Amino acid sequence: MHEENDQPHRPALLRRTFLKLGGNADKQLSAPLPRGWDAGKVAAIALSSEKAEPFEIKIENCKVQASVPARRPVIVYRDGEKAKKRLAAG
Repeated sequence: MHEENDQPHRPALLRRTFLKLGGNADKQLSAPLPRGWDAGKVAAIALSSEKAEPFEIKIENCKVQASVPARRPVIVYRDGEKAKKRLAAG
């Protein structure tokens, strides 16, 4: 995955508060954990037209790893607790 925000066709986009993973096919994706992020505090949410739901990710060797389904974006949030509260409220 890549960190460039100017190339939206790439499988990951880095933002200050979240990392987007996704693609047109089922894939095992990984991206560097952004500098300053605490691996113990991140959480992921999978999006769909029906609903958003928590999504399992792994963090190994300072990399976020996930098996991402085709056409189902996964957002990895820097502040996992805040993301979970937003999900519960929504």
